[in-house]
Amino acid sequence: MPSAIPSKTFPTPPAGSSWPIPTRPTAPKSSPPGSRKSPAPRLNIGPFAPFPTVSELQSSDRFIGPDSPEADEIERNLAIAKELVETRTAELVTSNRRVQETQFAMDHAGIGIAWIAPENGRFLYVNDRACELFGKTRETVLHANVTDVTDEFTRERSQALAHDLLIHGYIRLETSVGHAGGKRLPIEVSLYYQPPTEEVPAGRYCAFITDITQRKAVESSLIEAKQAAELSA
Repeated sequence: MPSAIPSKTFPTPPAGSSWPIPTRPTAPKSSPPGSRKSPAPRLNIGPFAPFPTVSELQSSDRFIGPDSPEADEIERNLAIAKELVETRTAELVTSNRRVQETQFAMDHAGIGIAWIAPENGRFLYVNDRACELFGKTRETVLHANVTDVTDEFTRERSQALAHDLLIHGYIRLETSVGHAGGKRLPIEVSLYYQPPTEEVPAGRYCAFITDITQRKAVESSLIEAKQAAELSA
C-alpha cells in the first residue's frame, strides 16, 4: 500500500506580527436591481499599497485630463521643443555644409596649406598643392616634420621663429625644399600662429606656401643685368 502524501504546511507568523497572509480573492456580491454598484474590489498585494481605481485617479490632483489646462501647456511646450530641435538641426546642417565647402577649398587651393604642431614640428594637415611643392605623398608628409622637408629649419632657427611668432603672430620667410634628383625648389612661407585653446593647449602653426621660382629667376636676371652694366661702365 503506498505511503500517505504528507500534507503541505505553511509557516505561522509570530504573534503580533504584521506579516500579511495571502488570501484567496472572493467574487463580489451581486447588488440588488436598481441599487448603486459597489466599487470594484482591490487586489490584495501584501505590504504594498493597493492600486487606485480609475475614479480615484480622475479625482486626484495628479490626474491630467485631455481637456485640462495642464495638457494644453504640455502640448505648447512640446511644440516649442520640436521647433527648437528643427531649427538647431537646420543650423547644424548648414554649418556642416560650410565646413565641407571650406575643406574642399583648402584641399584644392592653388597655394600650399599646412597645419603644424608647435611642440614637435610635425605636420598635422597638408593640402594637395603642399604635397606637390614638397615632392612627397600626403602620407609621407603627415609622418614627417618640418626638418624632414627642408634642412634649413635647424633647431636654433626654429626656436627663433617660434619666439617671433609668439610676439607678432605672423612671419614671412623664404626657404627651399629638396626634390628628387637633387633639385631644390624655392618657396615662400607665410606662417601664422593660432593661440592655444582648451582642445589645443599648445596652439597651431598655419603655413601658406607658394612657389617663387619665377620671382627668383626675375631677381637673378635683374642682378646679372645690373652687374653687367656696372662692368661696362
